[in-house]
Amino acid sequence: MARPDTRRMTSTIPPEGTTLFLIGMSLPRPWHPRAWLGMFLAMPRMLVFLKRHPEAGLLSSRLYVGSSIMVVSYWRSAEDVRRF
Repeated sequence: MARPDTRRMTSTIPPEGTTLFLIGMSLPRPWHPRAWLGMFLAMPRMLVFLKRHPEAGLLSSRLYVGSSIMVVSYWRSAEDVRRF
């Protein structure tokens, strides 16, 4: 059986109202780029725009690539996500 992790770990608590937004896509038919290429190319452009315009409300984002592609993003509020 695995031993429990006994290290001490801390984290800063995000400000009240911080929103986690997950968006992703999978490629069930990678040989049909017409079905997914537009979305694949739009995501980096959107993230660059948001990083250049902090007033939009994006606090942080991270891209994960594996069997699917996912962006984990933290926003000031849910209202900022809806507005964008």
